[in-house]
Parts: sequence; structure tokens; C-alpha cells
Amino acid sequence: MDSVYKIDLDYEHYLFDPNYNESNANFLKVIKEFEYVYFFFNLNHTTLKNEQIYKDEYLKYLESLHFQLPKFSKEAKEYKYFWGKRQDKELEKKLNSKITSATLAKELGWGFFDGMLLSDVDKLKKYLNESSYKNFLMKDPEGFSGIGHIKIDPFTDLSKIKISKTMLIEPFYERVCDIGCTFNQKSDGSFEMFLVENYNNEKGSFKGGLASSNIEVFLKHFKEKYQFDLEKHLDVYQSIFKEYQKMGASSNVQIDSFIYQENNELKFYPLVEVNYRKTMGLVMRKLCEHFKREKIEWLVTHTNDLENKKEYIKLSPESSRFKSYVKLE
Repeated sequence: MDSVYKIDLDYEHYLFDPNYNESNANFLKVIKEFEYVYFFFNLNHTTLKNEQIYKDEYLKYLESLHFQLPKFSKEAKEYKYFWGKRQDKELEKKLNSKITSATLAKELGWGFFDGMLLSDVDKLKKYLNESSYKNFLMKDPEGFSGIGHIKIDPFTDLSKIKISKTMLIEPFYERVCDIGCTFNQKSDGSFEMFLVENYNNEKGSFKGGLASSNIEVFLKHFKEKYQFDLEKHLDVYQSIFKEYQKMGASSNVQIDSFIYQENNELKFYPLVEVNYRKTMGLVMRKLCEHFKREKIEWLVTHTNDLENKKEYIKLSPESSRFKSYVKLE
């Protein structure tokens, strides 16, 4: 019998929202928007508990691109979750928490260099007064994709900022690019490491990215594009992954990092946060494998600007508010 899966893109809400309800309309809206990424995994031997209704025209279009589609069962009562593990909630909360990653990064010199955990506005004011930086980013430790981020500069009215739980704050770095390093568990239980470049906006919202067929191709592309040798930092990713395995991670781990510019020099920030679940980075890697290219770009946009450009292949259904396109290289 086929396995039945639900694409639980509301996974972070399941972990951190005390009022989480799987049938909440807002959560289902998010799932409906990006549920179609499941098709890029080519799991034709499975059944999808779909929240979105897909037109035959769209499904035939995907088949013309040689995607192998699952069966559908919108009313399925028994199913597994695809995006997150949902096996040990407390462990998964710990592994996905930004407090965990920030504490580890600071302890081992992998990030959060001038950052601080704070729980009230007085501590925020003290931190800002004592820092030599002028711009800062305060983050909700339970947020994702930029949700809960607050940028603070010298003109920010601090009286309007409310802090009701522990938050993270650190300088707002001049980011050059964002990198996702994934340790992906294969069917034999071993782990494969791969890298993607994530296209995030200033608030951290995902706008697409670039993936490659192997690490060597990515490192060559990265060095040519940014004149930065990322290869010498690969051992840091391995060390971070081992620390998370010690904490109990037993499947997919994505380490978010970035390159930033400071004093006219490019610097590496190894550990921003960790996603212990499937990610859009993994989706991009699956697209790279499917189209059998050395590199692909996957772009997510709310406009139709790429609609009639030959080099872009549309992948999102017409019902999606955000359109996505793949560019083959």
C-alpha cells in the first residue's frame, strides 16, 4: 500500500505555537501556496493528502516536464508528515530553536559574535548604548522565513517595541549572500553534504536560490561570483553537523550561514540557525537532479515579470499567489 503524506509547511507553528490547530485556515493557506513542491521529489509511488486542488492541465504540464506525480487523496484520514519529523516534539523544538543555534555559535566561535539574548526593553536599551554598531536585527527565536524580525537603527522609536519573551539581537551585517549547507540523509542511512545559495530579502524571506549537481560545481561558481573561497570552511559545516548529531539530530539538517562585508573585507558567518526538517534548499537540489543540470536557479516572485522569458520554466500552478520559475544553466 502506498504511503500517504501531508506537506506540513506549518511545521514551525506545530513546534512553537501553543494554540496550534492543524485545520487553522491561515496554516492551510501556507500549505496550499507551496504544496506543489512535493511534485519535484518524483514520489510517484506515494499518495499526497492534498489541500490544494490541481487542474488536469497543470498536472499534464508537469508530466510533460517528466515529473512523476503521486496519487491524490484530499480526504485521507491517516497519513505521515513530509516536511518535519514530528516524532519527538521537545527534541525537535530544541534543534530548530534559534536560541540553541545562537548559544552554540557563540560558545564555539561560529557566530552571534556580538549578539545577546534579552527579555525586556531595558536590556535592549543597555545593549544598544554599549554597542559600537549602529544598525541591529532583533529576531524571534521561534520565527522562520523572516517572520518576527525587527530592524533597529538610530531612528527607531524604542517605546514602540514590546518584548514579551526572550529575543535575539545582534548587529545588522552587510550581507553579501546567504548559504544553506544541508546534510541530507540518503536511503542507506548515510549523509550527503550539499550547498545552495539562498536568495533572501533584507528581512530573511525566501525568494529562491541556486543549486548545483555537486559541491565542486557550487564552490567553483561561488568563487567566480564572489571571489570568496568557501572550500576552506567546509570543515566548519561538518563540525556544526556533528554537534547537532550529539544533541540528537538523526535526519536532514540545514545550516544557514552567510558572507558579509566589513571594513572592505568579505567575512564568513558560519552558523545563523539550523533547520531540522526538509527545506527549500532540498527542493532546489531535487530540481537540479531532475533536470540533470550542473546548476539551476529557482526564483519565487509575486510578479509576472518572468512569465514570457524563454529561459525560465514556470513550475507553480495558476492558483499560486507567488509564482515560481526554474532557470536551467
